[in-house]
Amino acid sequence: MQGYIYLSMLTVCFIFQPSSLFADEFRFIDLGGEEITIQANPIMEKPGILVVQETDGRIRMLQNKPQLIRQIKPTPEPDTAITYAEKLREKFGERMVRQKIDEPYVINLILMGPTEKRADLQINAFLTKASKFFKAAEKSFESFMKSMNIELQKTTFPLAVLIFEADKDFEEHVVKTTSNQG
Repeated sequence: MQGYIYLSMLTVCFIFQPSSLFADEFRFIDLGGEEITIQANPIMEKPGILVVQETDGRIRMLQNKPQLIRQIKPTPEPDTAITYAEKLREKFGERMVRQKIDEPYVINLILMGPTEKRADLQINAFLTKASKFFKAAEKSFESFMKSMNIELQKTTFPLAVLIFEADKDFEEHVVKTTSNQG
């Protein structure tokens, strides 16, 4: 089974200042002309650009144009691994994704199509192997950081791992996710 791994915020950690105690609701028009509404914490603002962090940990850069509508709201809680897994099932379809939650990881296998029940054992074994791989990498990284006397903080957000069964599905996801910027 050949696939690609897409990591969301695996090695990037952000330390927020007390100014991020409020979240805003942002409404904007994306490149496809669709109106999008998100809740996010603003983390940086420069002339013409606003950088925000969504509840699932994703960082999004918004152009500060008149079409951007910003409304101050109470800070939303960060997504839990279970909430994030539900969002990914909704995004990819209940029958097209298999998941294993091993916090902080939400490991997802995006299938080419629906599978027969007998394939579930192999899929679960694969997801368990992927989970062990990421836990081993995490342990190795923590050991290295400890040897360097660098203190780590626990991640605030779940870390999504997307493994695509088909190259075509991965490429379509990258185009859609990066607004065709690859």
